[in-house]
Amino acid sequence: MVTPANVPALLTTLEEKKQFLPCFFDGRVVVLEFNEALKNSSPEEFVTKILIDKLGTRKLIVGYDHTLGKNRKGNVHELKRLADKHGFEFEVV
Repeated sequence: MVTPANVPALLTTLEEKKQFLPCFFDGRVVVLEFNEALKNSSPEEFVTKILIDKLGTRKLIVGYDHTLGKNRKGNVHELKRLADKHGFEFEVV
């Protein structure tokens, strides 16, 4: 059982994530290789090509300080806009 005393730290290893994530949801976890193409993707490209086209995302849950895309331009406000545009649920925790 997950309690405040045993919740993982903000930074965790992949192995730690594999252990605790099933305690929180029964969804899918995808690990992407951070390469040049991913590094240079705009938030719009990432959402369209990865989240929508490849994964069929219906709901995206991110941390309050999450960013993505080149130069971290995909902040929570931009992701909310993209979620509305592409029709998936978006939640910030």
